[in-house]
Amino acid sequence: MSKRSCIFAIALIAGVMAISIGGRSQATVVVAGTLVTLDGDNDGFLDDATIDRVTFDVTAGAFITFDILADEAIGFDLNGDNELTRLNTFIRLFVGNAPGHPIAPDGNIGFDDNGALGSDGSISTFDSILNFGFQFAGTYFLTIEDRVSGFAEAIAGIDLDHTGLWASAGPGFATDHADWQLTLTPQEGEISNVFVTAHSAIPEPTTIALFALGLLGLGAARRRRHHHRT
Repeated sequence: MSKRSCIFAIALIAGVMAISIGGRSQATVVVAGTLVTLDGDNDGFLDDATIDRVTFDVTAGAFITFDILADEAIGFDLNGDNELTRLNTFIRLFVGNAPGHPIAPDGNIGFDDNGALGSDGSISTFDSILNFGFQFAGTYFLTIEDRVSGFAEAIAGIDLDHTGLWASAGPGFATDHADWQLTLTPQEGEISNVFVTAHSAIPEPTTIALFALGLLGLGAARRRRHHHRT
């Protein structure tokens, strides 16, 4: 199986962490997550990176600003977690379930790479910002990644053979992950059911096999003890 064809299988078996914020709102919604380095294709190298997804519902005619806060610098712990991480974000907007919305060939209806600083405290133009008007009510989702992957990778939630800007951030920065924060601001209309999905590392086959053998050994030991007692 090629690396590109295996990303859909990876998406299906990856562990998934989800954070949900319900309720329809015209107020600003803020969510956060972490992209990490992993061996997603089991080639023995930590040279792949996760891609996060933010799913949400909007009303017809909504106009939403999506503003990323991610790229930090020495002396600027933007999210107050007592560590520094670097991230050159690229965000894509996709149609999830919005009856009547025309579908682009790749499903992508909007994107941003490097944007203006916005109003969320960004200090770097590596932080993306996207303004989008939604003609149709429904469910949409935004993918958050480092720089630019392929469309299939964005959907699958993993970027193969790309470790992200954080891996080479240098002294004073974390090199195995990067944190991000997304501010969703309805300029018009309403947003609801904001849901963050992050794909986690996949257990390697050898690890799973060793764990299974351990359980079998424990079961055998218990049977022997029971036999001696009787």
